[in-house]
Order: sequence, then C-alpha cells, then structure tokens
Amino acid sequence: MKITFKSTKFYILTEYIFERLTLREWSAIILAGGKGKRLMPLTSLIPKPLVKVTNVPMIDYSIAHLVYADIKHIVIALAYKGELLKDYLKKRWTPDRLGDVELEYEIQDSKGTADAYRLLIDHVDSNNVAVSMGDLVTNLPMKEFMTFHSEKGGLATISMKTAESNISQYGVVLLDKTVKFTSS
Repeated sequence: MKITFKSTKFYILTEYIFERLTLREWSAIILAGGKGKRLMPLTSLIPKPLVKVTNVPMIDYSIAHLVYADIKHIVIALAYKGELLKDYLKKRWTPDRLGDVELEYEIQDSKGTADAYRLLIDHVDSNNVAVSMGDLVTNLPMKEFMTFHSEKGGLATISMKTAESNISQYGVVLLDKTVKFTSS
C-alpha cells in the first residue's frame, strides 16, 4: 500500500542509542538553516524562518508551540543567514519572555536535515527529543502528541498529513496495511 502524505515536519525521537543522564523529560531541536529556495525572492534577504505568516515570523510559531508544550530546552540549528536569525531570536525571545525555557543556538555547516540533527543531538540533555522545523506553522496538539509517543513506547513517532495535490513537492511515506511505516 502506498499513501502519500504532506509532512507537518514534526518528528519525535526517543531512546537515544547511548545511555544518557536524563535531566529533562523532553528537549527539542528546531532545524532552521535551510535556504528557502522555493520562497525566493523573499529569502534572498532574510532566512526562511523569518518570513512572516499573519505578520509573525514562522520561527516564532515553532518556538511558541514547543514552549506551550512545556519543553524547557530548545536547540536551534542555524545556517543560511544564521547570524541574522540568531540576532532576531535573542531580541525576541528574552529570558523574561521565556521564563525557565533555555534557548541554545548552533550555527552549523550541515549537509541537510538528517545531518543537522546528527550534529545537534549531543546538545540535548534528555532521552525524548521533539524535532521541528523553523518554518512550521501547525495546530498539532503537541502535549497530546508527546503523551501518545510515550504511551506507545516506540522509537519514533511521526506526524504526517495527506497531500491533496502537488504531491511531488512533498515527501512520500509508504505504510503497510497495518499503517506502519515501511519506507520513504
């Protein structure tokens, strides 16, 4: 069975291969280093996560979504125009606004999404990691999603959405008849 989904770009990973000291129940990684080629010319001057949706930069939605889910440590991967994005985030997401949430910034030279994650995983101090994108605007109930993941005890839980059209611009996920992931 082949089902095509439009990814909401939220991936939950747990039980990191090495035994680790768990200081927090959940941490998060936001991948915000892409060039945003499909949004040119908007992204010729600013990084894609700073492109506004309803007058709010997309990265603000991603951070607020994770903060609302009580995630206390968020590592943000920066690359394309990374210093510009970092400067914005430091001004916007001050300690007064974040409370006990810690934001960490890492400017990196990754070779794509998986490599960016690989380079950041050692910056996370929990066994449960929510991985999000800096250009994600979603109404996914994150707390419930995290609870679902914990209750199922799986290695990873992925949120996806069926694409209605133009499927070539999205990732394709193959599921078996029990709706278990088989390949992409």
